[in-house]
Amino acid sequence: MPSNKEDLFWQVLKLEQMLTTGGGWQDQIGGIIGGVKYIESKPGYQPNFLIHQLDPHLFQDREMLECFTLFYTGITRLAKNILQDIVLKANGNTPAYIFTINYIKQLAKYAKSAILSRDIRYLAEIVSQSWEANKKMHYSTTNDEIETLLEKTKKYYSGVKLLGAGGGGYALFISENKSKAEALKMDLQKHFVNDRARLVDMQLNTQGLQISVS
Repeated sequence: MPSNKEDLFWQVLKLEQMLTTGGGWQDQIGGIIGGVKYIESKPGYQPNFLIHQLDPHLFQDREMLECFTLFYTGITRLAKNILQDIVLKANGNTPAYIFTINYIKQLAKYAKSAILSRDIRYLAEIVSQSWEANKKMHYSTTNDEIETLLEKTKKYYSGVKLLGAGGGGYALFISENKSKAEALKMDLQKHFVNDRARLVDMQLNTQGLQISVS
């Protein structure tokens, strides 16, 4: 068992490399450390992380939280294939590709600013810009089923993004107000929920990973 959280970060990273999934360090930090985080690191085989804890208001205030909708699309995908292609293209130093990577990095800074200023409308805008940038990174980030879902529900949300590598998994929606969020949930429930897809209760995990042994 790792002696501390940082050791656990690296053990997960090593395991992912052994499994050839091509994962990085962001997912394990996101899961192990609670709260709303902005994480920085410098390039390197084993970079040092700087984890900033941000104001959790947008994700804890009841009125704000009601504007978020989390939906499991029911579409499974393997991030490994997407990540491998992205790494190959990044290593190729294609100018347009590097520009998009740097743009996504800048969007993270904008999102940090929106969270700190408690501006949910600005955050929704940044989330949608991030989604559009993700789609430019790899063609399989989205698909016809995802695009149909987003197109048919677009009047109910101001921002949307598939989480993780895209191509399926969870979709995060941000609506302008509670009424539109409720209408979105009703529409998803009526037309898109099935034996695979479902609405998911969303709440902020402030404690991070917790392990119990019985």
